Amino acid sequence: MNMPSRPDLFPPTTSTFQKYDLTPAQLDLVWDMNRKLSRREFDQFIETSRALGLNPFRRQICAFVLNEQSSKKRQFVIVTTIAGLRAIADRTGTYRPDSRAARMTFSEEAKNPRSNPHGIVDCIVTPFRFAKGRWHRIMGQVWWDEIAPIRHRDDGETYLDTRTPWPARPRGQIIKCAEAAALRAGWPDDLANVYSEDELDRARVSDLTPSEVADEAKKSRLLERMQPRGTILIDMWDGDGLSAVPISAFHDRVSEFIRSYNDKKLGELLTWRDQQRIAFRQFFVHDKNAGLDLKRQFEAIETAASKQPVEMANGN
Repeated sequence: MNMPSRPDLFPPTTSTFQKYDLTPAQLDLVWDMNRKLSRREFDQFIETSRALGLNPFRRQICAFVLNEQSSKKRQFVIVTTIAGLRAIADRTGTYRPDSRAARMTFSEEAKNPRSNPHGIVDCIVTPFRFAKGRWHRIMGQVWWDEIAPIRHRDDGETYLDTRTPWPARPRGQIIKCAEAAALRAGWPDDLANVYSEDELDRARVSDLTPSEVADEAKKSRLLERMQPRGTILIDMWDGDGLSAVPISAFHDRVSEFIRSYNDKKLGELLTWRDQQRIAFRQFFVHDKNAGLDLKRQFEAIETAASKQPVEMANGN
């Protein structure tokens, strides 16, 4: 006998979560899994799990301690996994998963072998919410440079935080973040201020207290004024100090600077190159081929300078 199918006009029946009580043995197991928590933090974690109807054993909710080695910066955080967010939205009876694959934008210019191997720019996921008699798409969009846990080295190099899953599966992580953003936008009463574990990865990178984060934001705004995005700071020895040169024009500017030096000042030119080594490293990350071309130009200069007397190479 064929069962009648429910038309898409009607949402599924709302399902309330089943409250559960962990047995003493289960509590002891969860306690063993979260030994970094204090007793009070562990009690708060279990009570929050019960209040949200999420099960720690199903990896629907997790607890983390940030900066555990510092008593001043130590921070206890409870986050849900993407499975927990879906479970909460599904209970409302108005949730339906996205019928399409996640949409990602890629860019060759955004590629970096260590901090963005696929050149991802952004990601969009659109689950459905039932409202006013029909299903509506809810868009969740996140940007790579805002959500990925990118760390910075002193020499300007960037890389994905190896303490997170992002280096192993960057596309999967940003998709989950985009879906989490959509779920919070579509179900604000149920998921306001509830964040997924993948979104927390960005916070782990900073290791800062809230006041320090505010200070860093102010510094970032000042740096943005000094060095707009898509530029590299370099001293062109023109008397103006550091200049923000667009990455697209960096190769031509440096090549022109090299040509402006005559054969009597090759030593000075090599000194300038050594002083700007951080700028050249940053450019190499963005454009390897153009960076190699500049390297070949300087290698030719080194060869020519080695054949000159020391006084002549220094411009004397």
